Amino acid sequence: MKKNLLIAACLIGVAITFSACSNISKTTTEDPGNIPDTKTYDKLYTNNNIGACAFTDKSIFEITEKAYISKIRMWYYWKKNETQLPFTLKKDGKEIISGVLMREDCDPHQTSWCEANYYPKSNFEIGSYELEVENAKLCQNIDSDGNGMYLLLGEKTETEK
Repeated sequence: MKKNLLIAACLIGVAITFSACSNISKTTTEDPGNIPDTKTYDKLYTNNNIGACAFTDKSIFEITEKAYISKIRMWYYWKKNETQLPFTLKKDGKEIISGVLMREDCDPHQTSWCEANYYPKSNFEIGSYELEVENAKLCQNIDSDGNGMYLLLGEKTETEK
């Protein structure tokens, strides 16, 4: 309780010495989904392609085998100083994650097109998933069947029997 009051006071700028606020761990305010996994994982699911992009606000993908998903990567058209993009992820219509995609690696020639990444570092069950963002600027085209382009990195776990 005492730590929560200190955090609240620091966040609203109540007159507390800087040293008291600096002792608060960053993990109290950071989304753990914005911290990359240190291990390298395989591409498990993707619909990425090199065709020209139009916009959408959602991406639907199927996970056909149980898997540990380390990274969800979307391709997004960012505003100049934009670095975060709120999103929700639903499994079979039920919200399972509400988080923030982070701006990361960008196309060197079209610098507004950049990765929008989230690191769930979680086990995903077999099912249909829908990722939706607030602004309809996810890349989609005819080769992705009008679906927002995605790449899921991770590893397969046990399968359904």
